[in-house]
Amino acid sequence: MKTEILIIGGGIAGLTQALLLAQKGLSVTMVEPYPFPTQKKTANNGRTAALMGASIKILNALDLEDAFINHGSPLKTMRIIDDSNPNIDPVQIDFPAADIGLNEFGYNIPNQTLHALLAKKAQKDQNIEIIHGAKLSHFKQHQASITAILDNGHEITASLLIGADGKNSQTRQLANIGVKERDYDQSAITCLISHTRPHNHISTEHHRPGGPFTTVPMPDENGCHISSVVWVEKTGDSERYIKLDKQAFEKALQTRTRGELGEIKLASNPESWPLKAVIAQALTAPRIALIAEAAHAMSPIGAQGLNLSLRDVATLTEILIDAARLGEDLGSDLVLKRYAKRRHFDIQTRFNGVDGYNRIVSNNIGFLRGLRRAGLKTLKNIPAFKNIAMQHGLNPMGDDDFLLSKNQF
Repeated sequence: MKTEILIIGGGIAGLTQALLLAQKGLSVTMVEPYPFPTQKKTANNGRTAALMGASIKILNALDLEDAFINHGSPLKTMRIIDDSNPNIDPVQIDFPAADIGLNEFGYNIPNQTLHALLAKKAQKDQNIEIIHGAKLSHFKQHQASITAILDNGHEITASLLIGADGKNSQTRQLANIGVKERDYDQSAITCLISHTRPHNHISTEHHRPGGPFTTVPMPDENGCHISSVVWVEKTGDSERYIKLDKQAFEKALQTRTRGELGEIKLASNPESWPLKAVIAQALTAPRIALIAEAAHAMSPIGAQGLNLSLRDVATLTEILIDAARLGEDLGSDLVLKRYAKRRHFDIQTRFNGVDGYNRIVSNNIGFLRGLRRAGLKTLKNIPAFKNIAMQHGLNPMGDDDFLLSKNQF
């Protein structure tokens, strides 16, 4: 079997990559071992994606505007509260999108819903061939192509293989690309909650010694206000909390929200997973490009993960479409070097920034606790600094040249 682009992994990033390339006329084959979620069968859990402006633009190139309106909640204010010291008053700072001329920073949408919407579009696209129930076994790199051999014996030859197969990427391992890992001894607990007070489209991140505790707005359901929770704790404490019965767990949530959302009830079963930051030591190998968590995975603090992944997707799409126009070999070293060069700075600065931020926030050292509070007070008292922080969070590259739009290309 022959194709122009072979994508290993059918998650949100892989599907977005396939759809963007396919709509520009490239033939794409995707290998995904598991069935896609469907909207009818999707029961949303606490895993949501807080997608910022750049990511919204990228996905809107696939005509997904209605998905955010119908299934997501706008994020109009980002609030940070440092209440790590119970003996003194918390420090709170609000970052309203209106301060930088925006209606909202982005939207929070359930991962399962977004995944299902993308899968539905991909399954209807004539330029995309999807192979379910198989995994990459190994590959053979040739001068002008790469041949992937699946565990079911099928062989697929392509100009370029894109690894979108997650943190434990088989593509990355087979390409002998090493990683740097940072184990935080933390786990993230996620769930959906209903609450009696409206969230007013405010995402609130509490800084505490074990890690951040964040509530993110979701659309109301059946007359109830809903938010998603990302609760980071030391792994030992996380394991203890996840074992609590429902009433005790709700009480713990109530304490951590400080009553800001009123009375809280669980709206989904809590889930937990360990946090480990992983960054690939290279983004490419001969005829191979890594995107998303195959290239970088990090703490959920600051909601940077999927937004960074979608910038990988947008950049690689732009480079490949330009190369196709010029009649270049899509998997050539020249093309892959462009991708690695353009993504290096964004990935490295965002990865190190999130890592450093997590280390500063997730501890109880007196000096750093004071530094956190002083930093928040400085931003609060100097609007120009606060606006710069908001602009940087939305657009870390400093321009919009890499962002896809419906009219581009």
